[in-house]
Amino acid sequence: MDDLNRPSSNREAAYSSGAHDQALVGFEALRAQGLGNEADLAREIGLLARSRRTEDLFRLAVAHFEVLRTARDGLNLVAVALRAPSTIPAKERVAFFRIALEAEPRNAEVLARLVEALLAAEDMVGARQVLAHATSWAEPAALAHLRSLIAQAAGDLPIALREAALALRLTEEAGRLLPLAQRQLFQVSTALAYAIRADVAREDCAAAQDKLRLLRECGRYGREQLSIELQLLNRARQREAFRQLLAEQRELAVQSPDSARRIALLARNYLTPAERADFLREAHALAPADVPLLEALLRVLLEAGDAAGGRSLMQSLGSKGPPEAERAALVAILPAAAKPEDPATPVGQIAIFRRRIAAGEGDAAAADLIAFLQREPDAGAVRRELVDYLNPQRRYVEAARLIDLERIAGEPTKLLINWAITLFRGHQYERGAELLARIEARDGETPELAMARISALEMQGDLQGAAAIARERHAKVKTVSLLRLMADQASRLNRFDEARRLLDACDEAEPGDRNTDELRRRNERMEAQQQAWIAEARAVADHLGATPGEELLLGDYFAQFGMVQQASAAYERAVKRREQGRSRGRRRAADPVPPLARAQRIVLLAEAARFDEALALFERLNLSQVDMPTLLRLERAVMRRTLNPRFAVASAQLRAEFGRRSVPSSIRRIAIVGGSNTIMTSGWGRTLEALGERALGLTVHNYGIGASSCLYGWLRIGKDSLFERYDLVLFEHALNDAVYVQNGSMDHGFRRSVLRAIAQECAAKGGRFAMLLTAPRENAEAAINGVDPIIEETRRFCAEAGIDADDPSARMRKLRLPPGAARFGYRDELHYTEAASTDMAVNLLARIATEPAFGMVRHVPPAWADQPGALRSISVAGLEHMKVTGPHKVQHLESAFYSGDFVRLERGARLTTQVGGRLVGLLVNVSADTGHIRVRIGDRVFVKNLFGFRNTNDPTKPRILLRQFETELRLAPGTPVEIDLDLGPADLQKLPHDQTAYASAPQVPLEAQVLEIGGLILC
Repeated sequence: MDDLNRPSSNREAAYSSGAHDQALVGFEALRAQGLGNEADLAREIGLLARSRRTEDLFRLAVAHFEVLRTARDGLNLVAVALRAPSTIPAKERVAFFRIALEAEPRNAEVLARLVEALLAAEDMVGARQVLAHATSWAEPAALAHLRSLIAQAAGDLPIALREAALALRLTEEAGRLLPLAQRQLFQVSTALAYAIRADVAREDCAAAQDKLRLLRECGRYGREQLSIELQLLNRARQREAFRQLLAEQRELAVQSPDSARRIALLARNYLTPAERADFLREAHALAPADVPLLEALLRVLLEAGDAAGGRSLMQSLGSKGPPEAERAALVAILPAAAKPEDPATPVGQIAIFRRRIAAGEGDAAAADLIAFLQREPDAGAVRRELVDYLNPQRRYVEAARLIDLERIAGEPTKLLINWAITLFRGHQYERGAELLARIEARDGETPELAMARISALEMQGDLQGAAAIARERHAKVKTVSLLRLMADQASRLNRFDEARRLLDACDEAEPGDRNTDELRRRNERMEAQQQAWIAEARAVADHLGATPGEELLLGDYFAQFGMVQQASAAYERAVKRREQGRSRGRRRAADPVPPLARAQRIVLLAEAARFDEALALFERLNLSQVDMPTLLRLERAVMRRTLNPRFAVASAQLRAEFGRRSVPSSIRRIAIVGGSNTIMTSGWGRTLEALGERALGLTVHNYGIGASSCLYGWLRIGKDSLFERYDLVLFEHALNDAVYVQNGSMDHGFRRSVLRAIAQECAAKGGRFAMLLTAPRENAEAAINGVDPIIEETRRFCAEAGIDADDPSARMRKLRLPPGAARFGYRDELHYTEAASTDMAVNLLARIATEPAFGMVRHVPPAWADQPGALRSISVAGLEHMKVTGPHKVQHLESAFYSGDFVRLERGARLTTQVGGRLVGLLVNVSADTGHIRVRIGDRVFVKNLFGFRNTNDPTKPRILLRQFETELRLAPGTPVEIDLDLGPADLQKLPHDQTAYASAPQVPLEAQVLEIGGLILC
């Protein structure tokens, strides 16, 4: 390096031999020391040019213009100048181009760049001088280009456009000026297009049309210009000019489907429907798969009275047309007589299916369409149609069975991600994981795919795995929404400090966000609840553990709150205590505690990511000797980890064992009706869905809805024909019924009548029915001790009718627990722990798998039908039975529970009806604006609060609930019923209140409250 710094060094040799990098180092060092001369600078500039180090070249050239001017040592000054970046000040670029012109005085490209630089430097005089100087020698194309540049700078766009078009026409394709001419024409055309838009905005139609004609003359007239000119002619009502222009530009008009649709709409006043149809047919021939264009063509044909033409059009669509699902939607536009409902084709089948859904035959139509798909497995549109129909109804198991991973080629990524989620919801975790892997192999890792993996793992019950993916995603892309998700996961994993840190980060990024505030409040509630209940558990822990069952219960409770060490120790003690009891010869009968405790310990170890220990315990089990409930618990433990290959092997072993055990063929389809414990992710209903499908091959549909009583259950059974459509209905409303009764929203006698009516309906229809005897936390001890009114009444009802029931309290009674211990089966006042919920699910499934007569209603007492006040049916009297006056609006609402027309009443509106019978409740949509209503029945007037707190991520989604009255209101035919919202504070104080279970204070003032009602519930 030192040698290169000296003038007598090897720098010259390096320069001569082409070692440019070494020579540049020497020249730079020489210049830095002030030892170089102009020849050295010239050679350095030359080297920079050859090395294409543009920025260094111009940085050095700016400082040494004279050297650049005199440099001749192999330096192409023109090439150097033409590489001048736009970041160099305009005046310096002018100097570069002047030096280049000295080297090549008649270079048209340098001349054009010089004029551009002069105009950029706002030197119009200099630009005109260059043009005048070049007139004597420059080519016509170059002169036209220069005139266009100067005219554009002067604001004369028409001249600029004409000259640019002339320059491009005169420039030979091989000419070096061609790129500059093309660019100039584009720039001027774009500027003129903006000027046309400005003219249109100013309503200067004449100026806009002049510019449009100029663009047309210069060959710069496109679809946008055609559309604008047609709009101007339409605005001026120039019929003949419109038709003439469209005829002249027909080929251009039909090139774009969107443009063709807009033009056809504009042409309504100038072309007949038949002419517009012909025009759209030309566009359709160029874009046969464009759905909006096809729809426009169909509607024009119908307007022309050519329904047969619409039918022929749809029948003529070949493989180049739109997908079959879109075709079916288009067919729906045609009148019934013109629909090509060929049942031999997928399009025809889908059209028939949609028509039958509209007629209320959705389930029967779905069954027929599934049969068609089995005959034609390549009908992808049919598959999509069925999955889209089943998913909103939460029939995920059926939807998942329809997804064929061997027939997904060509499907869009968004659809495949949704299908993967459907597979997980349908408990086909292995296939869901395979589909996600295929999507990643095809499209790579995307944010949508990462969120799908998180959702999938949460649905599988693997919250630990979901949290790990969320952390990995956040390490790559830091977003506030992801931070909130991670905070929510940390709370649910009982990592409250971590959740606080994440929420603090959310506050820093988005101060005052409502979602963050709500997550923080929930995190604090969960932490306080955990601390209080753990303290309670520890306070009685000294009294527990006398029996294996007590140790097992204590282990479940500790596991609920993430206390892995304490829970694992309790499970281990349960095993050891039972083994000690056996060694002393006590209780030689089969005892489920040891295998159950081992199964629970496997669950716990898997949740704590201690996979080796969990699998080691599993491998020591002889599955053939494990009873059905414990086998189901093991499946529950391993199915969450089937994405782990070792757990997948364990799951396959379990499913093989289930396959070796016979399941009564009389029960294959099960409907669940109940409250929130049926629909919670960790609740008994969801657990039974997953285990039933994976272990026993059952189809389980969940019709649960939170905070609902037995009256809702009866309505749901009748509305959806559950006894006719399912082999078994599982009914879980005792817990909510207890809340209703205790709160005064329902009395014992009415509840008893509802249950008897359900049993009679089941027996009459030959259905099967079983109940779960759940109870609120505060009633748990009373239920165990046989003194809880609701549980005891339900036990008597089941005994009288010969109805099977799952009785968690009775099972806990057998454990002989000390006072207070039963509370450890609950996560809060109304919801069971995951362990207790699993216990209910596996006991029900074990009975279904081993008792052929399970669920049969054996002997309904005939006297029930003759009891005074006996109920025989339940129905919804819709809007057709109501009269509404005052401010109101009818709207169609849909939810998983109910869909139909609802009327929205505001203050000043009144609803009246004269239906006779027994009025037991109202079908309402509970929104953020719901509140108090006044009800007048004859001389009786009372107030009812319909609002209930809503915990949902989508507050706009309808929340349709049955709000029942405290007692049935018996109405003689013609009895007027009035409902309004014209209440004041004095009315709330003075009038009696009809109690509503799970109600909360309205969130809006009285004058802003509304009522959205869809019907009256009559028995």
